[in-house]
Amino acid sequence: MPEPEIREQLQAIQSGLRRSGREMVLSGGQALLRGALVLAGCLLSWPLAGRPWWQTAALWTALVGLGLGLELGLYLRLARRHPGKFVTGVERQMLKFIALVVAVGAVLSFALLGAEHPELIAGTWMLLVGTAYVAVGLFSFSGTWILGLAGCAGGAAALFLPAPWAFPLLGATLGAGSLAWGLRLRLRERRGEADAGV
Repeated sequence: MPEPEIREQLQAIQSGLRRSGREMVLSGGQALLRGALVLAGCLLSWPLAGRPWWQTAALWTALVGLGLGLELGLYLRLARRHPGKFVTGVERQMLKFIALVVAVGAVLSFALLGAEHPELIAGTWMLLVGTAYVAVGLFSFSGTWILGLAGCAGGAAALFLPAPWAFPLLGATLGAGSLAWGLRLRLRERRGEADAGV
């Protein structure tokens, strides 16, 4: 086979892998949804400062539940559009990992509440979510590890800065950061669909 033909085929394979990685790990729609929910949570948490901790906990529990429900609907819609692509062995392992991260976060949150340190919960979750983004980003071409590093940096800072810094840092890293990343991914996805003639 002539070398130009080989190079062309390799480029086509790489392009397909990039599109697959973006959709599998973090699509533009998912990133936009997560960013919007995080920013909403941060804005709604601000007036709850100084009130009983359970009010903030109830707010974020509701937002996480809403986000998971919407993402499940998005995932099922994509699975219908691309049968056989979204429930492969890699995706199942990632879903198990994400479920473990959520369970660990819940346990740590209750432990911090029991120790009367609720101000550390936001930073802990930022570190966990950031670590998850970095880990799953290793299996993708979407570059989610960059967003993960931002979340880890924000979480580490939130653990050592005064409590009022926690939600602004969360909003800036995993809120606004996810929105910016989602817009970037959506543009790349649309270009990929145009190239593929979708």
